[in-house]
Amino acid sequence: MSWGTGVTLAFTGFVGFILFLVYSSFQQNIDLVAEDYYQQELAYQQVIDESNNYDALEEQLLVTETPTSIEFIFPHNELQKIKGTLTFFRPSNKKDDLFFKVTGKDLTVDKTQLVAGLYLIKASWVSGDKKYFKEQSLFVQK
Repeated sequence: MSWGTGVTLAFTGFVGFILFLVYSSFQQNIDLVAEDYYQQELAYQQVIDESNNYDALEEQLLVTETPTSIEFIFPHNELQKIKGTLTFFRPSNKKDDLFFKVTGKDLTVDKTQLVAGLYLIKASWVSGDKKYFKEQSLFVQK
């Protein structure tokens, strides 16, 4: 084999490798954290204020995991109603995200709705005239 043939084969192999990398990069699934990420970032001071309100509470959000469910008990005043949302954010797959409405002091989530693995729990609720926000990670085992 002559040096010209070797250079041609090396160049052809390099071009083929680059084309393979380009093709495989287009096959990757890239999920955004949120479609309106920039608008959420501009309003992030509100989340900071709600987190500070949560930190000032005497009670904390209680998360209890059983073999079949996960129970959330929100800090509350018996005289005030609680209303809000609970988000199960799955970093690895947007399709596994779940959203629940909070209408009372507790919420029970059945594990059959969840996929085993890591979730980021985002709890946002209003009690009286104050808004609260708590974010924590949770590893679901089945």
